[in-house]
Amino acid sequence: MMSVAYQSKIHKMAWSKDMEERKTAAWKLRNNFDNLPDKKQAWDDLHCLTSDNEIYVRRFAIDALDWAFPHVPDKKKAWEDLIRLASDNDNYVRFCISGALGRAFSDVPDKKQAWDALIHLTSDNNRVTYALGGAFSDVPDKIQAWNDLIRLTSDNNSDVRRGATNAIGKAFSYVPDKEQAWEDLICLITNIDRDVRWRAADALSSAFPQVPDIEQAWNDLHRLASDNESYVRGRVADALGIAFSHVSDKNQAWEDLIRLTSDTDSGVRIAANHSLGRVSIFRASEADEYGFKREMEDALGFFEKASKEATYFNPAKFCLPFYRSFYALAFKKEEAEAEVHRYLSEAKNAVQDSKSKKMLLEAVENLGKALKEVQKARDFNEMKSDLNAYRRYCERACGLLDTTEEKAPGASRLIRKGLPIIDERINGIIAEIQEKAKTLCKQTKGTTFEDLGKNVYRIGQNLLVENPVILDKRLNDLQISLSAICARTSEINVGEACDLLKRANDETILENRIQLMDEAISKILPYTGNMSKIQVNNSKYVQITTANGTIQEMSTGALNEREMPHKSGFFDFINLSAIAATIAGFGAFVFSEIFDIFPSNYNKHVISVVLAIIIFTIILILTRRYLQ
Repeated sequence: MMSVAYQSKIHKMAWSKDMEERKTAAWKLRNNFDNLPDKKQAWDDLHCLTSDNEIYVRRFAIDALDWAFPHVPDKKKAWEDLIRLASDNDNYVRFCISGALGRAFSDVPDKKQAWDALIHLTSDNNRVTYALGGAFSDVPDKIQAWNDLIRLTSDNNSDVRRGATNAIGKAFSYVPDKEQAWEDLICLITNIDRDVRWRAADALSSAFPQVPDIEQAWNDLHRLASDNESYVRGRVADALGIAFSHVSDKNQAWEDLIRLTSDTDSGVRIAANHSLGRVSIFRASEADEYGFKREMEDALGFFEKASKEATYFNPAKFCLPFYRSFYALAFKKEEAEAEVHRYLSEAKNAVQDSKSKKMLLEAVENLGKALKEVQKARDFNEMKSDLNAYRRYCERACGLLDTTEEKAPGASRLIRKGLPIIDERINGIIAEIQEKAKTLCKQTKGTTFEDLGKNVYRIGQNLLVENPVILDKRLNDLQISLSAICARTSEINVGEACDLLKRANDETILENRIQLMDEAISKILPYTGNMSKIQVNNSKYVQITTANGTIQEMSTGALNEREMPHKSGFFDFINLSAIAATIAGFGAFVFSEIFDIFPSNYNKHVISVVLAIIIFTIILILTRRYLQ
């Protein structure tokens, strides 16, 4: 928390006659608003600066308002300021406000009114259209909002058409009728505006995994891979790389990408080689030990081809040195350290000119720390698990490389929070998962799921956010154990949990992935809470979990005392007593007859009897405790 004296200095500068001091005040409010003690005064100062006569002061004030919006006390008034500034006389002010409107939308009290205001503003400020994508997820009436976007793709203003198409790509995840939305997207690829067609094609990759009819969507991609327009073929090449794991005909998808590497357009060839690299990394994560190395080498070859041909834009400039680092640690352990250092330096150099430089450098540091875990990998399966976590994280980092406000509205807010977002919300969800994992462990004790319950608890307690890549790895382990529980029951709620876990596996945003897994555990808990201590299928058979997690059905007659719950009773006591008496008698006899150490005036038979009673009691107690 900043001091009152420090805020007083900012307040004086905000009302100074000197323009430079007012600019400095706006800058300080931008960087410190959430830590200032008097938010109302800070807001009054910022509100005043957004109406300043000097253009440069207003520009600084807009940036400050964008950053401060979640913390301002009067969000309704702050939103009205943003709307007012969207019609400012200065082009740069209007340019800046478009992103701020999208980012602030989630904190606006009346979201319907706010959405209507944005739609109305598109006629005065065509760049406001780019804010619609970031705002869509919070709109109450998403069907009407989607129709608004479709209508704007036919607007007379080309900037509005392009912005609306860009927003459609962002909004696709949230629209209720995804089948209709996909058809709308395909139609936009034939739009009269070349940039609209380009942006529609660009949205295919993110939309594909969410389409209800994957087969039809795949047929569309396959057809568009032979489109006359090179930019469409290039975007399809990108889409195939991202959507490959969901495509039904993977052989055909691979052949399409191979064909596109010989395209007449260099951009298409670069995109195809980059996608083949991504696909090879995916195939490595699913291969056997021999295939793992071969697919990794293929991936490096494809990434290298994309990098060598790239001039203006190189999609592989970040992932190529990183995966080289992984390969060096996995297969060239002797000289790995020097190579890893060199490759990670290359990855850092690759992000020097990026708008997301700071967060990407942090991403490289995180990847570098996590890569050290590869050296500790105990077996091949663990190495594959590592690759999956790094693949997810690396691809997300690549997505931020050339982010611009036009291409990805709202991305700067994501970048501010980290890659991935590690904040109080994530910590809160992790705490919930840990508590539920503990409950699940207790509920499965004494059942065929006991080992899995213990594993879920152990992994849950290690879900720490000291490194997001390692956290992702542990989430992979947790998902395997939870999926094993799901696979062994037809209970409806647990079936829903299976679906949630599958969605989590495809989720690239860590925060969303953790949320889905938390919901999955919530679906599983009622089932495990109602389980009997041994899951009996019928009167003759019982399910037993083996040490490696597989299920075996065993005849109840074949189960020994250790495998079935112990039932105390008269006959059980007789059986235990007979065992104890036999051991006690034999022990006493051996002691008295072999170890003849007592003087002749001692009665060895009496001693043997006493000793037998003692041994009998001890054996009886220990045996009963063991079998319980």
